[in-house]
Amino acid sequence: MAHLEVNLEHVTILVADPHDGSRRIVGEMLHALGARNVIAVTTVEAAREVLGGECVDLMICDYRLSEGKGAAFISELRADRTNLARSIPVLITCSHTRLRDVQAARDCGANMVLVKPHSVTSLYDRLAWVAHRPRPFVSSSGYNGPSRRFRDDASENRPARRKDDDPIGDEAGDAAVEPARASVG
Repeated sequence: MAHLEVNLEHVTILVADPHDGSRRIVGEMLHALGARNVIAVTTVEAAREVLGGECVDLMICDYRLSEGKGAAFISELRADRTNLARSIPVLITCSHTRLRDVQAARDCGANMVLVKPHSVTSLYDRLAWVAHRPRPFVSSSGYNGPSRRFRDDASENRPARRKDDDPIGDEAGDAAVEPARASVG
């Protein structure tokens, strides 16, 4: 994915992380990748305030934001049909790699999970993936967020795992599928 270019110069990125060092490092990585407008916050409340008053194009949120409420915050954001930031791309960072933490990070509605510590390359690859491979936004009774069913280029020539597989697939029988908002790049 590193060969695809992403231009972050005019992208507003919200970095929500309670740890000073992580927030600073991610901000520096984003600036090195060309981002000019990075907003850093330390709590869910501050993130809500920014999302309510700024036009944010992308959020990078720590799983443990506000004492472990980062995933719940993303779920809440995704479920709020009145919030204009509902469908922005969200990368969730997670320093604990226990399966249940990674699954919870995925299931909250994040576009991608990025395990800490991460490199500039891995951050860039996730940003490029989100920018160049947007997934439809799914709303159902049990999940709101980008479709969790997606394939990478390497698997496109493989047979479908399910008889009724399609490129989009839906998360639940009563799901509503909306176009994805891909403002990165």
